[in-house]
Amino acid sequence: MRVILLLIFSFTATFSFAQKSEYFKGVDFDSSYCVVGIVQGYNGKIDSLPRYWFVLDDPADMIQLKKDWVFKNPAPHLSVEFSCIEIYTLRNKMEVIPTGLIYPRQEIIKSGNSWYQFKMKEIEKLHDKHPLHYHTRSYRFGTYKQCITFGNSLLKDSNVLFFYPPSLRYEGEFYIYARRTNDPDSPIWALSDIDKILKSMADGKTFEAGNDLNDTFNIAHKDWTRVTVKSPKSLYDKFESKDFKKADWVPAEIELKVFWRD
Repeated sequence: MRVILLLIFSFTATFSFAQKSEYFKGVDFDSSYCVVGIVQGYNGKIDSLPRYWFVLDDPADMIQLKKDWVFKNPAPHLSVEFSCIEIYTLRNKMEVIPTGLIYPRQEIIKSGNSWYQFKMKEIEKLHDKHPLHYHTRSYRFGTYKQCITFGNSLLKDSNVLFFYPPSLRYEGEFYIYARRTNDPDSPIWALSDIDKILKSMADGKTFEAGNDLNDTFNIAHKDWTRVTVKSPKSLYDKFESKDFKKADWVPAEIELKVFWRD
């Protein structure tokens, strides 16, 4: 009950104590900037709301938007919407402040750490004056050098809106297999033992070890459990144990997602 009360208090505080918020506070717009509003349709399963897409690349328009987007009235309620408008503030085709969200059905916008009332007619006006049509494409590379070279070439392409850089957190992953006992908590204990060994070899912040009980292998096998380790290659090379089996190293896919103007 205490946890529920804390959650309710936190939720209520978000709305009760929200102060005036300047959405683009601290951003000094010039010709290197761009503001984009899009809705990603997730393979057609969710309405992508193209009637709300817009792009601003003229500094005068962005400066005016900065003046307009100052919010004072907290949102009266909040529920998750899947067809949400994502607002990207870009500089040289890279995101410079966290992506913003607008929930069109509830007419609310997240600005800073709080939600505020927002009139959808404002987005409709932006779309009418500065319409956008776009598509995305993902590119895969064998090395980070190839990826960086390609990314640099995109900076000169006027048809490129922006791109997501690849995650550099982990170089790849590998499986570790452990014998399972009749104890239902056996997979958890195996994960704990493996985690201790890994931490003796590397900083715990440099890897992630997990035991997914919904993994098809873990469902099908009652005498073995499989632990997935995401890490640098150096940790894979170091890991040796007579109690556990180590599978082959799988390099992480190097992927760049690019948003193109149509």
